[in-house]
Amino acid sequence: MSTGLPDGVFWPYDVRMDDRIDYSIPTWDRTDSVSRTLVRLIAQSTNDGIWDWNLETDEVFYSPRWLELVGYLPDELPGHIDTFTNLLHPDDRDHAARTIAEYVAGTRPEYRNEFRLQHKDGSWRWIFTHGIAHRDATGRAIRLVGTHTDITDRVHAAERLESTVAERTNDLSKSLEDLRAAQDRLVQTEKSAALGRLVAGVAHEINTPLGNSLTVASTFINKTDRLEADVAGGNVRRSILNEYLAASREALSQIMANLIHAVDLIQSFKEVAAESDFSDRRGFDLGQMTEQIVRSLRSGLRSHNLTFRVDCEPNLAMNSYPGLYGQVLTNLVVNSAAHAFPNDARGSVQITARMFDQDNVEISISDDGCGMTPEIQRQAFDPFFTTQRAQGRVGLGLHIVYNIVTNRLGGRIDLDTKLGEGTRIRMIVPREAPLELAAK
Repeated sequence: MSTGLPDGVFWPYDVRMDDRIDYSIPTWDRTDSVSRTLVRLIAQSTNDGIWDWNLETDEVFYSPRWLELVGYLPDELPGHIDTFTNLLHPDDRDHAARTIAEYVAGTRPEYRNEFRLQHKDGSWRWIFTHGIAHRDATGRAIRLVGTHTDITDRVHAAERLESTVAERTNDLSKSLEDLRAAQDRLVQTEKSAALGRLVAGVAHEINTPLGNSLTVASTFINKTDRLEADVAGGNVRRSILNEYLAASREALSQIMANLIHAVDLIQSFKEVAAESDFSDRRGFDLGQMTEQIVRSLRSGLRSHNLTFRVDCEPNLAMNSYPGLYGQVLTNLVVNSAAHAFPNDARGSVQITARMFDQDNVEISISDDGCGMTPEIQRQAFDPFFTTQRAQGRVGLGLHIVYNIVTNRLGGRIDLDTKLGEGTRIRMIVPREAPLELAAK
């Protein structure tokens, strides 16, 4: 067999063939001086420790570099497998023995492993080993030859990296928790602001019927005082009495009408703006509820040059959460008033409600305002996105709407807009709100 070496130089590997395996087999026990010299040169030329284990006698050749990896000089350790076993970390011995046994038995395709060996100074060194077996004609392993590479620095670097990653992950998790807590606080603040807008609008609206009632009642008291004086002076004529009765009837009718209007407004406020408990799932008429919500918003938005139109299909019976629906509609209308009509431009907002299919309704809020750019449209439902940060806007109004519609009302929402041509937000929500979503 040609080895490519000069004549007279023996290659210290016997190449033996059987029917299955082609291995280059180290033979460290050659007696010729050239082979011994070549083996020594090979062992010295690599940074890895070399070992050659005779599986029949348990004798092992450990190269000087192998011994150096664990802090020993040549001839300080016996050339036996017990040397390796005794240096193994106790936690690694079972796995090392099992890996070797499986490879020697032929159930493991290759021999590779990582373990710890004890250095002479008492420290532990991480070692990567890779070996190959020499088998006889029957396939029985008779020698096992391989290398040891010190990977201690690499393992420690990986451990430091893992520790750093774990520390950074913990820091990021804490930062994320803090961010979520801050977001929850801002969401609650935005909810309170929306509720405040409703309170202000309803309070302003209630002021009108109560003020009218007060004026009529005051006038009625004056007429009663005059009648009382006429009775005391004996000047009561039929015409005076008839005039008083007619005025009384008119005054009482006006007071009654204004008080009914005030009661309706208060009822609207209770249904729309009261803190909504998830258990407050009940039946209501969608058209009537929408009318009540818009009525409560009109006065609060009176300073805007806006016309509101409500067009709802009658008899849309819902079994859902009127408080949450009120919050959604309030946020959408207020958002349209705040963003769609800059510089107090005149415009209109239309709210429609229709049957979408047997189980769902379609609600849309559209305006003829300035519209949005595609970039703004993509971010419209994102938390904390606003085009009016300088005006103190938080950017949670539409995000809250999106979460309520998709999570709590069990529906979906989309936005259609074009710059200069207005905006339309459409919601498809089930008439029967899902209990499992609302409970989350």
